[in-house]
Amino acid sequence: MEERAAAPPPRSQASYPSLPAGSQAKGTAKRPSAIVNKDAVARVQAQQAALKAKTMQSAAAVSPDDLQHLGEGLGEVVRTFRQAVSDVQNSVDPQMRTIQAEMDAAQKEIQQSLEAAKELPHVQEDRQKSA
Repeated sequence: MEERAAAPPPRSQASYPSLPAGSQAKGTAKRPSAIVNKDAVARVQAQQAALKAKTMQSAAAVSPDDLQHLGEGLGEVVRTFRQAVSDVQNSVDPQMRTIQAEMDAAQKEIQQSLEAAKELPHVQEDRQKSA
């Protein structure tokens, strides 16, 4: 057993038939590189670099005038919003008061008819007892 473990296993060599002459591996030819318009690539890269530099400058440089204009714009937006809210409120409030008054009147009417309905059977019972 020790002899078997010490000796390497025998190699089995497969015998394959030889390949036909036309299918044998040919030398790999180098692929031609893509045709590139180097001037166009350089122009696009320059445009991208200019845009990137411009955005970096504009992001970093916020002047006080820009902040002033931003504040004025926000103030105008808030004023317009408040005015729109008050316009809606002024147009809706009278209608809401009218609806609320109608609901109160209807509720009072229902309450009175309920009270009248409760009192009506007592009156009939009194008439039957006296008759």
